[in-house]
Amino acid sequence: MRKDLVRRHDAHSRVNGVCTEHPEVFAANDGGKKASEKLDTNVTDIDSLLAYQTRTRGELRAAYAQCREVRPALLAAMQAVVTVGRVVALEEPTLQAMEMPSLKMSNADVLATARGLYDRVSPHADAFIGEGLPSNLLANLLTQIQVFAAAKKAQATARQRYTAATRSIVQKLDTGDATVDVLHAIAVNTPAANPEVLTKLRAARRVGPREVEQQATPAPTAPATPTAPATPADPPAATKAS
Repeated sequence: MRKDLVRRHDAHSRVNGVCTEHPEVFAANDGGKKASEKLDTNVTDIDSLLAYQTRTRGELRAAYAQCREVRPALLAAMQAVVTVGRVVALEEPTLQAMEMPSLKMSNADVLATARGLYDRVSPHADAFIGEGLPSNLLANLLTQIQVFAAAKKAQATARQRYTAATRSIVQKLDTGDATVDVLHAIAVNTPAANPEVLTKLRAARRVGPREVEQQATPAPTAPATPTAPATPADPPAATKAS
């Protein structure tokens, strides 16, 4: 979730709260009421879109987790097929050219390779089973291919939905910015408006964290120079008795 979009939405939500608190300013006429209602609808719609994106991210994580779970078994089954295929006595060139799948292949390459391997080997299942390939391995390979493909499709779908929701949020935020400008103009040009309302509105529409003003640091005061202790005066001379 993009922080800049969330901050803009938070600002619109705060402005919406100010409008709700002061209908005597922002809903005093049809135009102001229309702008207030438009902003309120926008805020509600974006709340729903943000929640939708949260669910979509969960779906995306689940799809990635399923790919990670299925991938090792899929590669192991492919490696078993290629290993047995090296001793299968078939003259078909496509079978003789089978290569061991690499662990470094991308998910897209793993899926494409697995599909191609299954298509080449399945017509010769009996020959492979006769050389030691487990009888259920090809069926399991097909199931794993289907599960892996479904997980990859779920990834793509979730990414597309998330991106589409982001575009909708941006469009609604742009509309909300324009609406906030209208509401600000209403507050500025309403003679009876309490100045406090305009102050609230300006603070509410601020996007992002408030900048902390650096306070001027007073210059350090030089320590006072200690004065030497006063020297006691000499005692008066004793007066001789006459």
